[in-house]
Amino acid sequence: MNERYRTVPGEWYSLGFDKNLIKLLTTGQTLPIPEATRLCMNLCQNFQTMPEHVAYICKALQLPQQEWKRIAGYLKDLIRKGLLFAEDDFYAQIRPTHRKPRPISSIAIVTANRVERCMKALRGLADNTLEHSRTVTFRLMDDSLSPETQSRYRDELMSCSSELGFNVRYAGRKEKEAYVSQLAKLGIDPGTARFALLGEDNDGLGTFGANRNCVLLDTLGEYALNVDDDVVCTSTLHPHDSSQLRICGHLFPRDVWFFRERQEVLDQLPWSSLDILREHEQLLGASVGDLLLKYRTDSTVALDDTCNHILMGVLRGDATVSMTIGGVAGDSGGHSSLLLLNSLGTTKANLLASRSAYDTAMSSREVLAVAKGYTISHVPFCQTLNIGLDNCDVLPPFFPIARGEDVTFGFTATHCFSGCFVGHLPVALLHDAELGRTYDNIPKCRMSHLIAFLISSYQVPSGKDRSEALRLTGTFLQDLAMASDKEFWDQTFHFAATAQASWMRSCSTLLSVFDDCPPHWRKDIQACHSGWAALMDDPFFGIPIEYRERYPLHTAKIKTRDIVMKAGELLCAWPEMLAAAQYLKSKSVDVSVEVKALQAVAG
Repeated sequence: MNERYRTVPGEWYSLGFDKNLIKLLTTGQTLPIPEATRLCMNLCQNFQTMPEHVAYICKALQLPQQEWKRIAGYLKDLIRKGLLFAEDDFYAQIRPTHRKPRPISSIAIVTANRVERCMKALRGLADNTLEHSRTVTFRLMDDSLSPETQSRYRDELMSCSSELGFNVRYAGRKEKEAYVSQLAKLGIDPGTARFALLGEDNDGLGTFGANRNCVLLDTLGEYALNVDDDVVCTSTLHPHDSSQLRICGHLFPRDVWFFRERQEVLDQLPWSSLDILREHEQLLGASVGDLLLKYRTDSTVALDDTCNHILMGVLRGDATVSMTIGGVAGDSGGHSSLLLLNSLGTTKANLLASRSAYDTAMSSREVLAVAKGYTISHVPFCQTLNIGLDNCDVLPPFFPIARGEDVTFGFTATHCFSGCFVGHLPVALLHDAELGRTYDNIPKCRMSHLIAFLISSYQVPSGKDRSEALRLTGTFLQDLAMASDKEFWDQTFHFAATAQASWMRSCSTLLSVFDDCPPHWRKDIQACHSGWAALMDDPFFGIPIEYRERYPLHTAKIKTRDIVMKAGELLCAWPEMLAAAQYLKSKSVDVSVEVKALQAVAG
């Protein structure tokens, strides 16, 4: 049998006494299911042929070969009962939306205190758009605090704006302050607006997310490419670039290769000048169902991991690629290499190549990390070095302060918005960050981890639109922040420990099936696991390391509760802030101003 089947998406309820109840999400029907059936269905979560399912089940359950025929008959019975459904039936239920593609109209560069690097990034992107006959508006969002540095940005932009041949806009502190005042006139709470767009009262933690929030409001109603100021617009493809559309659900979407130093990246990879906007436009804003139908016509769909979220989003017709993420060559942009310990596929093979290769991966930040083909995932992995955003629909705010703002953005979008999915591109841009950066592989609960843990612990009721989903999640955080001291810390520990324990269990599971795990890899997994276990042996595990390192415990506890409250207030206020920004945009009021206006003022 060449037909491929998978378990019908469902919600499970354990009833005890070897009985379960399943609610089929496709029909709403409920059925009583014995435990053995549930076990088999849980092992058939991806579209495979019957022989492939039988082999996988028998291996997973360590059944002898003489049991294969019995398992095959069991699965055929599940098909007859409608508990496994065919891939052809899945495609037959997809209704095309015929959504029209839209071009990316703005390129935003987020920057702070790096004038020379920023101008290099701007010129590279401008050259790329000219080479491919594209017309866009460039928006430079400056997070520098020094008036002297802001003046240097303005001077550089004014001197080069005419030679670039594009509309160029700029926003620094002055422009952002003016915009916050405009929001306040429309009834937006000034404190919340200042936290969202300026990162006020940030305890010296940096305001990276606040700067990105300014971009979100500045590009409202557009498809926009967001690029960091140390990204160079020279591109390289996945070494084995595939023409297939890959659906990878909850699998990590990238393959990773490792290099000892930046010069190796520059010398060993083939570089070109692809139309980077076109690459993002292949997926950005598209209906996932439309993409599946389009690529299936040419038999180029790889359903690597079909989670229920993607399946049901496609069948409902609301599954959309809300963000597209390009790959990275050069500095990885990550804070830790420990996540590599759970690698699969090509990345795992690269780590297994030799002990030297493994040691390089663990210590060097120089990588090529890129998807094999155009890929759609539901995993909340988000990296904003080179990201396209469908800002025509509601997007969540970035967490305004501390590092890891992209982590919380990805978690919020994919967890709170039922039809939100992430596209990954088979092309990487050079991340030419300063040399000398190192990984921090000591287990720590960071600010971004805490906010992501708390947001992912709340389940948005089905049927809520994106604005309401943000309000409900924000209300949940505010209610938590207003709880009694004991309840707040009990709940915070529970949510954070539950989320972290899930990752720790995956480490343990990996070792149980990793037959050829080298001793050094096993040792690192066990050390990482032990480090997190020791960290979690603390009732205040949820206090972010950023506060623990700066304040006494009592103050750090107060700060943690306050930041959870601020996070809740921000999510609740964000839909109204978007509406106010849309109104201001209709009146030609943006966060940024045209460089021509700067020249007029200077003149």
